[in-house]
Amino acid sequence: MDVRLLVVLVAAAIILLIAVALMLPQPSVERAEAGGKEEAKLEPIKSCRLTVVVDNNAGGGLETAWGVSILAEVDDLKILFDTGPDPGVLARNLKRLGIDPSEIDMVVISHEHHDHVGGLPYLAEVKPDLKVYVPSGMGSSVKAEIRRLGLRLVEVEDTMRIAGGV
Repeated sequence: MDVRLLVVLVAAAIILLIAVALMLPQPSVERAEAGGKEEAKLEPIKSCRLTVVVDNNAGGGLETAWGVSILAEVDDLKILFDTGPDPGVLARNLKRLGIDPSEIDMVVISHEHHDHVGGLPYLAEVKPDLKVYVPSGMGSSVKAEIRRLGLRLVEVEDTMRIAGGV
């Protein structure tokens, strides 16, 4: 079997499992707070759609790039997971997919490698003040760049509810 096909099949299976898990009723999540435990109630998710925006094996007329960006549409919320390595590739692929970047509600960055944060300058141009969630342990230079771009940095230290059932 072709290695590329195997990678695509494994990625599709993982995305499908995530989508199914997101659609299941969610239990409450405990979150550590300074004064003790706070229980964050998660609402059930009615719909979830994942769209690969940037990938090194993209198809469907999309530009490829080493990195990843996936749009998660959860009910009425649009969350961009990572931004790929290049602002231009992100912009062109969003356009090809018919996705209006000004409608993205927030960005979640998995880690600080360039192939996951490189598209942030484009998002800062089209939607200044966009919330960008990052792990609190992310390097200070990337956090400073997010602030410099005029984006709203939100550092995540623990499990947190960002909206509805998410």
